[in-house]
Amino acid sequence: MVISYRFKIVDFDVLIRGFQDIPTFLQCCEDCPSFGATWACPHFPADEIEWTARVNRVLLVQAVAKDEADATIDELFCKARERVNLLLRQMELICGGRMMSAGGGCTQCEKCSRKESNACRFPEIRRPALEAYGFNVCAITEHFFGTEIKWSRQRKSISEATLVGAVAYKR
Repeated sequence: MVISYRFKIVDFDVLIRGFQDIPTFLQCCEDCPSFGATWACPHFPADEIEWTARVNRVLLVQAVAKDEADATIDELFCKARERVNLLLRQMELICGGRMMSAGGGCTQCEKCSRKESNACRFPEIRRPALEAYGFNVCAITEHFFGTEIKWSRQRKSISEATLVGAVAYKR
């Protein structure tokens, strides 16, 4: 698998005003069969939102993963997401900011404590995806990177997957 990256720094306010639509994307989250299965799903505890008041810039990261082998969307996406989120974590440490993961739910625990209505075991490393915060990753990708995300509704073989993540920080 080969992953190519593109980066863009923007004001966090620009991202919020132009690309955040919480009611629409909350509905998308609620329609997901895994909704509420992890602490990376909305509705968030208060500490998951508080950090947004302390940042004013965001480093957007678009990653396009390509694989020659016959992989399903789940296989390619999951392999790519693991590598992209590792890069985002490193950037988070360098920037002193807060990462918004590149798609999907939290994968820190084999079985999330939310399923038993218990608090998150690792809130310091829990990182919801951009979509979970209500951001439209399709519009972000088109506007800032000039490309379109190709979606696959079927779990068929694919050769490419696009992921978008971000690190928000204080300039």
